[in-house]
Amino acid sequence: MKIDLAKLKELREKTGVSFALCKKALEQTNNDIPSAIKKLQELAGEKIEEKAKRTTSAGGIFSYIHHNKKIAALVELASETDFVSGNADFHKLGQEVALHSA
Repeated sequence: MKIDLAKLKELREKTGVSFALCKKALEQTNNDIPSAIKKLQELAGEKIEEKAKRTTSAGGIFSYIHHNKKIAALVELASETDFVSGNADFHKLGQEVALHSA
């Protein structure tokens, strides 16, 4: 089955899904865009199930205490790896979530 590149591009623009998954969906649906969109939804569901089974054993605990000491928040953010939880952006996110939660 030869993939129509114009349809591949169109499907990618409509859905925002990776080219690899768009190609796979078009191959399985004979280049039919509406059927490929339905197939992508099925494939996305499978990916979500796979990711839901992963453990989040790394992460961090972040806090915010207002200057008057009457408002505070404690937030735990979990991640799959210590590589993510050691990232400066992750720490900034944790602080911001705690601040906005308070």
